[in-house]
Amino acid sequence: MRKMFLFLTIFPVVCFASEYDFKLHLPCGQNDVCAQFDSESGPVSLRKEPEMVIGEVNLISADINQDKFGRPELNLQMKPEVAKQFTAVTEKAIGSSIAIVVGTKIVSQPSVMQKIESESVRVSSGMGKEPFWSNIPWIKSKAAEKRNAIGEENNRSLMIYAGIGFALLLAALWFVFGRKK
Repeated sequence: MRKMFLFLTIFPVVCFASEYDFKLHLPCGQNDVCAQFDSESGPVSLRKEPEMVIGEVNLISADINQDKFGRPELNLQMKPEVAKQFTAVTEKAIGSSIAIVVGTKIVSQPSVMQKIESESVRVSSGMGKEPFWSNIPWIKSKAAEKRNAIGEENNRSLMIYAGIGFALLLAALWFVFGRKK
């Protein structure tokens, strides 16, 4: 028992964000501890600690679709408690931007015009850009799960339609050949 206690005091249990989680950072203010993050346009100074982390465990589903212009779009369905935290973060960021950081790179930095009170959010890849989520394993996995569920539902519907069609064919055959005249 004592060895176990020493082990726990030497190696505390700490929850770290995965390198593939989305870390939401706000712009750096005068009294904030800041850090430099890489972006396509060069280094950007943001608050060192993220306001929140969104990872696989925070989501109900993730799906990849296309927006109205045919560009890839990531649709995330957050758990209710995570959505409340997201609402608070977007409320703090009204009039500025939220940097979405994956690893140490800023992958998107949308402007916030109003707080977002929805459990569902859509993230666009932008014009001509490869979606940043294309190399994130848990998003691929969640999207594949959703596609499989939709495929199973479509297969079930197809079987029902095939059964109805077969029944109608049998009824037509009986009407033509099986009736006593």
